[in-house]
Amino acid sequence: VQLCATLGSCLIPFAYLIVLELTGSVTAALLSAAILVFDTGCITISQYILLDPILMFFILGAVLCMLKFNVMRDRPFCVYWWLWLTLTGLNLAGALGVKFVGIFVIVLVGLNTMCDLWQLLGNTRVSLGAFGKHLLARMLCLILLPLAFYTALFGIHFLVLSKSGPGDGFFSSAFQSRLIGNNLHNASMPEHIAYGSIITVKNARTAGGYLHSHWHLYPEGVGVRQQQVTTYLHKDHNNLWIIKKPEHNPDPDCPVEHVHHGHVIRLEHKETSRNIHSHQHEAPLTKKHQQVTGYGMNGTGDSNDFWRIEVVGGQNGDLIKVLRSKIRLTHLATGCVLYSSGKTLPKWGWEQVEVSCSPYLRETPNSLWNIEDHINAKCK
Repeated sequence: VQLCATLGSCLIPFAYLIVLELTGSVTAALLSAAILVFDTGCITISQYILLDPILMFFILGAVLCMLKFNVMRDRPFCVYWWLWLTLTGLNLAGALGVKFVGIFVIVLVGLNTMCDLWQLLGNTRVSLGAFGKHLLARMLCLILLPLAFYTALFGIHFLVLSKSGPGDGFFSSAFQSRLIGNNLHNASMPEHIAYGSIITVKNARTAGGYLHSHWHLYPEGVGVRQQQVTTYLHKDHNNLWIIKKPEHNPDPDCPVEHVHHGHVIRLEHKETSRNIHSHQHEAPLTKKHQQVTGYGMNGTGDSNDFWRIEVVGGQNGDLIKVLRSKIRLTHLATGCVLYSSGKTLPKWGWEQVEVSCSPYLRETPNSLWNIEDHINAKCK
């Protein structure tokens, strides 16, 4: 909160200095600063832990440094010329590092730089060698330096934020395995999936959730009134599924039988003993997609519970690997693929994310999944 308040307070002198540079009028500069002082929105966002005051700090900082650099055009390569050019680049990296809308201030500075270089190129008093130095200086401070700083910020984040927390589910399985304290960090679990394994299935899209179900049913008027299947961003016992053969349950006394690319499987929800199921009824939110439900009793359902598991880029006989294999689940009866739309369900769906069956077979992160947790006492 203190950081946001401090950076939000800096917007006022930044606004004053920017307008003063542009107009040369103290009255206009004071008026601009006063508008920010009494702006309710600016005051409000600076009181909370939000990205907006940090973003605005870097945007106004970049504009101010750009204007200060423009003033130094007649004194190229002096200390202050380098200082303002360098600070402009650092502020650009900060703006882009906070939010991608920072790209707009990069466009502004880029256009200003192009105009500046164009004028230098047309200036007969500036030799080609001197122009080359100007070009290299701007490339160094406005391209290479921001990229290095932007990358360094991520490196610092990874070094400092190296421990597990309540929001781990928002990250990919591979990233979670690097977090100290996460159940995937230095975890020991069977590498290859087998029938009878208890697994969690995570969607591959950014901030993709875990395949999830619970006892609640879809309401009247929303497809068929069967058990809800969603994706959920947090780790929960309702994310656990048992992978089984389509027609019968695995015999606990039989040897381990691994699941291969192209096998037809059934996914039974561990808590409710209902299978992932799809049929030709429309999904709750996504048009032209089919509804996905939990169906059956004690693992016994019908042929609409069967799915073909396929490894992306795989061939027949390839094993399904924990964490590493990107898989796609194709509904055997209708040919659609299991899909996480990213759309939030209403209150009846506990504001979890819709799962549907997409007729569009193009591979996208929404239709790709990976196995994250794997429990099977018979596997090594």
